[in-house]
Amino acid sequence: MATLIAGLAAVFYYKLDFNETMRYVRGLTYYLLFFVVTNLIRSDKQVRLLFIGLCFIGIGVGLAMLAQAIIGESVQLMPGRVEAAGTFQKSYAATRVLPPGEALVYVLFITSICLIVYKKMVSLMVWRYLLFLTSGIGIALTYNRSYWVQAFSVLRR
Repeated sequence: MATLIAGLAAVFYYKLDFNETMRYVRGLTYYLLFFVVTNLIRSDKQVRLLFIGLCFIGIGVGLAMLAQAIIGESVQLMPGRVEAAGTFQKSYAATRVLPPGEALVYVLFITSICLIVYKKMVSLMVWRYLLFLTSGIGIALTYNRSYWVQAFSVLRR
């Protein structure tokens, strides 16, 4: 409630930009998801359903990132940053894609590596490799070197 009241006061009383204010309010309200998830999930079945849902979202974001990289900057398929990759004020032909689900793709990439190493449930191996492939492509398309270094350090172990 304090976040919503502060956001409304910033917009209506202090006349701040609505979009910029809501960006900060949205970030603070994400912390509320912790309480929702921890209080509503009470069984292993619910945890598995949450994880499978996150995997489908991650696969979808990875595929959308791949499609965006193929299409290029001319058409934007999803919100976020789509720009030409570059360094030291020099642009390259590659497209850098930074969608809102970028952190989820990174977390699912590391998780997929752990799932592939943990071979208890052999029947789900196809989904593990699909998750690994799509999230790996998504990580590569971010051109975020810190993600690359962390992913390679996990792969080396």
